[in-house]
Amino acid sequence: MSAEFGKQLQDAIDDGSIKAKLAGVALGDSWISPMDFVNTWPEYLYAVSYLDGKQLDTANAKAAECQTLVDNKHWYDATTCWEEMQRMKKICIFNFVQYAF
Repeated sequence: MSAEFGKQLQDAIDDGSIKAKLAGVALGDSWISPMDFVNTWPEYLYAVSYLDGKQLDTANAKAAECQTLVDNKHWYDATTCWEEMQRMKKICIFNFVQYAF
């Protein structure tokens, strides 16, 4: 939301409808590209030793399943897929040292 607000504000500044100087946008807990999180999460967890090789393969397969659902615009099922992916190791996608469930 913040990124879109910043873009809209900058567009209005550029077209002269708002007089302001936009220096930046604070994103906080950004969720700009969920599939980038989902697709890179297995490798990250493997790199920090939260997954073994077999678990990495399983998580990558689940990420691919989620990506297919997104590509086909099956948003509800994609969200469910993401939730299932988190439950595989009970790790929170936002903070891997915290158990999610």
